[in-house]
Amino acid sequence: MASPIFISNPSESFSISIVLRGIQLGYLSTYRCLQNPRILYHSNFWPSLITIVKLSLLLYILLNGPLFITKIFFICINSLKISSINNYVLENIFNINIFLISLYGSYLDTTADELFMASLNFSDSVLSSRYYANLSRFQNDTVRINSQQSAGDTTWQRVRFLFKRSSHFKNFLNRYFQYYLFNFGIFLLICYPGKMSTVVLGLISFQVLSDKLGAVPSILLITLLNMLPCHYTAQVLITFYGSSNLSYDLLAPYFQRLNMTKYEKKQWINSRNGVLFGFGLVNYLMINTFPQFAIVLYALAQLNMAYLVTKITDVPPDQANKLISWTSSQLLWSDQYKLVSGKFIDDPFVPIPGSFIFS
Repeated sequence: MASPIFISNPSESFSISIVLRGIQLGYLSTYRCLQNPRILYHSNFWPSLITIVKLSLLLYILLNGPLFITKIFFICINSLKISSINNYVLENIFNINIFLISLYGSYLDTTADELFMASLNFSDSVLSSRYYANLSRFQNDTVRINSQQSAGDTTWQRVRFLFKRSSHFKNFLNRYFQYYLFNFGIFLLICYPGKMSTVVLGLISFQVLSDKLGAVPSILLITLLNMLPCHYTAQVLITFYGSSNLSYDLLAPYFQRLNMTKYEKKQWINSRNGVLFGFGLVNYLMINTFPQFAIVLYALAQLNMAYLVTKITDVPPDQANKLISWTSSQLLWSDQYKLVSGKFIDDPFVPIPGSFIFS
């Protein structure tokens, strides 16, 4: 007899081993990308790094200045509870650091695409592959649309133009609208704790986790979370979606060159969501832990994503007429065993001392 619809098995693409490999690749890719002499030893590297650090600090001050002022105000009127709620909302529920950096780097500028392709070129030179050579034959769709705009257009005019012409940009805005709307709903539930909010948070958690972990592990995890204050459950859900969103943002240069449809991107991501979650979790926590250097860490994560792409997909074709059949072959990831086996440890990069332990 068939199992009840609410009893689900763990997803093959979201096993613990694949998520752990994604976390491992999040750190390993950083070490390997920093070996790129075209970036690290380029004459413009240090001036550019100093500029990025300044921009990171400026963004941090602009976003956290009002938070600091309101915190001081509530402390002065002896309202520590309101101050802590205000702090939690702006740092977790409506944290717009990653959204603003992704918006500028991937859609209003060519920075993300340039970083991604530079890192991909370095990986090709080490791995003797043709990811960069073949992918560079296809123009970035967002860069093409931006080239049609006038040089004197304001930022708002550029955003409106992109919204009209780019399906990638529309999907980006829609994804973040849903993300912040979801966060706001979670915030309302933890503002009014009680049996009803606990039940609703449990149902939301089950819906999110059951198709990834399976029904039984999800129930055990939710039971454990229900023993803790409800903001822990909220933090798990927000971190889960935040990490996934970050991975999608970092893949933007890849998808914009291949110009996959919304359905194709969804299928591609779903078959690799375990490794993408592990990879995104590392970078999401780093950016949230050190928001003063958010732009620096995001740029590093963009470099790292190029290395990850070489591990979870095949080399794209060198001709546009082969792209449709190649895309269809990539929607389901059939080489998870190569990732789980840890064969990437043996890549001909300069190895991490003692890395054989983790192979």
